Amino acid sequence: MDVFLMTIKVEKYMSSPVISVYESDNIARVRNLMLRYRISRVVVVDTNHKPVGIISRHDIINYFADRRRAEKRLEEVYAREIMRSPLIKVSPNTSIKKAAELMLKNNINSLPVISLEEGLEGILTATDLLRAFRDHVRGRVKVSEYMRKDYKTARRDHSLFHIIDLLNKDPDRKVVVIEDDRPIGIITESDIVFIEPRSLWVKGSYMKRRGLTARGHLSIVRDYIIPVAEDLMTPDPLTINENEDLSVAADIMYKNRFGALPVVDEKDLMKGLVTKRVIIKALYDLL
Repeated sequence: MDVFLMTIKVEKYMSSPVISVYESDNIARVRNLMLRYRISRVVVVDTNHKPVGIISRHDIINYFADRRRAEKRLEEVYAREIMRSPLIKVSPNTSIKKAAELMLKNNINSLPVISLEEGLEGILTATDLLRAFRDHVRGRVKVSEYMRKDYKTARRDHSLFHIIDLLNKDPDRKVVVIEDDRPIGIITESDIVFIEPRSLWVKGSYMKRRGLTARGHLSIVRDYIIPVAEDLMTPDPLTINENEDLSVAADIMYKNRFGALPVVDEKDLMKGLVTKRVIIKALYDLL
């Protein structure tokens, strides 16, 4: 057990300042802030700037995945309607081990850092814990010992709706696109959340052309425009060998802001998946 690591506090790895929104801000503003600052969550505060909730990309996806809400414009939905509350939070003096435990126990990827004296001081994310793992847990475990083997996969032509279904069923909300048992792309919430949801279900989301109907008659037919996995995925993803040190995976993910790395063997065949939660679990176990 690394006694030194056990003494490392959240304040060493938290991110600051924190991007926040008011309860009355709409989701269009939340979306724009996520895009501008390349972040996956914002803290929601009240008029006294007291943290009252948090909104992640996953929360936005879940809200608009309900077809009853799909036609709403982002400007019509407010932070208070989507935010998760009450907050699960930590203080700057909380240990990294305890923070990892809270993330795993509550299935969350971030913890607002709040002190009695200063209020909202920062936020500790799963990405920050990648850096802690990289810095302090080298040479102790291989990728194969912690990689996920129950990952979700899709083919190039699977529809957006199938991809969303897979994302919602996956604990890490990742889908690997494979071909001949090799990873050719990866789809995360980031690839879905910034599609304008309204356009996916409204009447008129199709193109007209002359062609054959189902009965073989020449007529005007409609081609419905539904994105498929190949349209959504990040192609040619970086991979890591199953025998590599897990800290190398953490370093690659941290530097490239990746949420997952496909794991392959010597023939580049898919063997598993390393995600941020995999790293956090290893961090917690090895402290």
